Amino acid sequence: GAELGQEIAKNSKQMGVLQGLEKKGTISPEQKLELAELRTKNAELVAIMSNKGTVLPQNQEKFNKLQAEVDLLKAKMADQALGQMPQTTTALKLEADKVRQGINQQRKIVAEAELLLTSDALKTARQEIDAAYERMMTQDGVVRDLSGEYLLRNTVNGRFPPGLFENLPPNVREAYERYTELSAQYQKALQRFDAKLMEELTAARVTLTGTSSRSLEEIVQAGRELKRLNESLRAIQTELELRSQNRARLWSLQFDLQMQMARLVEPGYFVPEVYTIESLLSKSPEDFQGKTPEESAARRKELSSVLQKIWSDWNSVWSERPQGSGDAESLY
Repeated sequence: GAELGQEIAKNSKQMGVLQGLEKKGTISPEQKLELAELRTKNAELVAIMSNKGTVLPQNQEKFNKLQAEVDLLKAKMADQALGQMPQTTTALKLEADKVRQGINQQRKIVAEAELLLTSDALKTARQEIDAAYERMMTQDGVVRDLSGEYLLRNTVNGRFPPGLFENLPPNVREAYERYTELSAQYQKALQRFDAKLMEELTAARVTLTGTSSRSLEEIVQAGRELKRLNESLRAIQTELELRSQNRARLWSLQFDLQMQMARLVEPGYFVPEVYTIESLLSKSPEDFQGKTPEESAARRKELSSVLQKIWSDWNSVWSERPQGSGDAESLY
């Protein structure tokens, strides 16, 4: 694009001189012919800059066929064609937000009475939580003692020297790793309790052991409604994921077609380049240094533009992640 702009500017400068002579009526026949050639060339270059590049006659039929395929794919990317439910993607996202609001309302009702609900299964689940928490906190004490001793021993004039945390002794590192493992076990115990609570509530196998602002029947009903809403949300999220995958598949097909089209349009100006996040992030700053300061700046600007596009795409994907569903959100 920069080279194309420079060529247009160069042509325009030459045209300006000749147009001045033409206006004064002092242009020679040779100069008049040169001006006509420059105007033709300039029109071609401006058309290319406007993405209306010249297709060679022998490529026109193939180009038109590819364009028709691209138009068909664009039509297929309408929301209704990307999933199994009739709603548009926007409507599904709004419905998911509405379901989440319902989930939060029912969860509050259950949470208010959670400590007052009991059953044999819940008692066992609570004991598992207590045991996992005790193991985790015991290891927390070990980590604090070992790391405190290590830091005190290696502090120089009240400062931590470089590499202190990157080169932990094996016993300190193992203590940290053990704490991380026990912390994960504690989180899983909490998740098992939540699952067991929902199971016991929906089966009405719980009793209320204290005074609550709500009756046992209301709490059980809230648990059942919470289960129903969670299942509904999972179905919507599955549908949104299906649409996202279908859109990505169709976009990939469209991209391949457009790459083929670009090669048929002024290949001297349109040179397709494919970027991957992995290759971009593995580059060093030296990879974006050019022969001149202008080239270096152009390369850095190019990288910035590509990374911004990737970041925008990622934010769009991330906004569709499963909300508040523990492992599912983490894995996403």
